[in-house]
Formats: sequence, structure tokens, C-alpha cells
Amino acid sequence: MKALNLHIMAAITILLFFVPITIVLLRKLWTDKFLRLYSIYCVVEGLVNLLDFIPGISNGFIRQLNVVYNMLDFPMMLFLIFHIAAPEKFKLFIKVSIGIYVLFQLYFLFNLGIQYDAIKYPMGLGLVLLIGSVLWMLATYLQHPDLQNRQKVYMVILASIFFDYGTFVVIYIFDYFMGDTNAASKDNLILYYASSIVGMLITIVGLLLIRNKPKSKKPRRDIFYGRQPITEIY
Repeated sequence: MKALNLHIMAAITILLFFVPITIVLLRKLWTDKFLRLYSIYCVVEGLVNLLDFIPGISNGFIRQLNVVYNMLDFPMMLFLIFHIAAPEKFKLFIKVSIGIYVLFQLYFLFNLGIQYDAIKYPMGLGLVLLIGSVLWMLATYLQHPDLQNRQKVYMVILASIFFDYGTFVVIYIFDYFMGDTNAASKDNLILYYASSIVGMLITIVGLLLIRNKPKSKKPRRDIFYGRQPITEIY
């Protein structure tokens, strides 16, 4: 029964990963760089998950691909947040965070090779940096309740990212520090799929709330609508 539920959740999760790019294309939001890159990121994650269910692909290849994907996941997500980051000191923080993470990961990669142990501690660092960055950005947004529609949508997507990676902390702890059993692995997968489904639903709702045309009022100084990300919201 648990295996059946796992396959159903996996199918729903993979399907939902392709919904954001569909909405972005249909609603002509492709010119928004953050939404474009984020929707592409969702497609990549969907494809990586889909490989588990394609016959003929060896488990060894999938394991190595998952390791490489997890190595790249945190700098990719920080790079996405960088496009809507404000103020400038926060952009600098993200640049430094990406640099520190890459150096830390390369150290373990060169010493251990492409295996799960090589991402054990870099993944912990990545979670701290990413969750901290998302919280900082959310706190910055919440200080300005008069944000435009597009920036409110960014805030919803950030909340989705925070939920996903906040839940992943639990998976990370059980995977690397609480022992690896078959039952625990299945429970971790269920938690991963459940959090991904909820996270994607939050993202989809946010994308559907976007108004393509701004209201006919003069925008505040230094806030950009649509094609350009926020550069400063003070």
C-alpha cells in the first residue's frame, strides 16, 4: 500500500514540476527573468525525478546524477534569488555564499569523488545559506506592504522555496545522521514528494495571481515592474 501511494505521489509531483513553465509560457511571463529561470529549474527537477521511472537506466547512473544535481542545487537556487535580491548588501551576501559553498563542495569532491558522502556536509552548509537568504529576503519584503503585484508573487514563490527546503532539513538529518534503513528511505521519499506537492501548489497559485498589466498609477522610485527585478525597495 505504501509503495502504491509512493508511486502516486511521485507521479503527481513530477506532473506539477512542469506546470510553472506552462503557466509562464501561456501567460506570456517569459520576459520576467526570475520567473523564466525558476520555471526552467522546476522542469530540470521534474526531469531528474522522472529518470527513476524510465526503464533501462541503471541505478548507478541515477545515483551519480542525483549526487551531481544535489551539488549544483544550492548555488542554482541562490543564483535565482539573486535576480530579485535587494538591497545591494544582500546581493553581495549571495555572491559570497555561492563562492563559499562552491569551494567547500569542491574540497569534498576532490577528496571523496562523486558519492553521497561528498555532499553530506556541503549540503548542510547549503541549507543554512539558502534558508537564511530566503528568510532575509522575506523579511525585507514584509517591511514594505505596498509592494506591486509582481513583487508579491515573488514573495509567494520565496515562501514556497522556504517550505520546500525547510522540510528538506528533516530529510537531510534522517538520511545522513539517523541511519539508513529501507523503511526510513521510503518515509523520506514520501516526505519529499509531499513537501514538493505543497511547494509547487503554492508556486502555481502565486503565478496565477500575476496581473500582466500594472495598475495605472505611477510606480515608486527604484521599483521595477515586470521585465526587471527589484534592485532596491527602500
